[in-house]
Amino acid sequence: MWIAEGRGSRAEASLDYPEVTCIIPGFKNTRQVEQNLRAPHTPSFTQEEQERVKAFYDEKVKQHIRGVY
Repeated sequence: MWIAEGRGSRAEASLDYPEVTCIIPGFKNTRQVEQNLRAPHTPSFTQEEQERVKAFYDEKVKQHIRGVY
C-alpha cells in the first residue's frame, strides 16, 4: 500500500501523527519485530502525503468508524 512506500511498513509509517501516541503491532517473525523497532526512526510524511492520507481516511475509512460525527 502506498502509505508504507519508502517507510518499510504501515506500522513504521503510523507513528507520524501527534495524535498517535502508540501502536500495538503484531509480529510473526523476526523481520516484523525489526520493522516495528524501526518505526520511531521512519521519515515523516510530506505535506502531499499527509493530504493523501486524510483523503483516504475521509473517503474509505471514516464511514466505518463508530462515534465519528
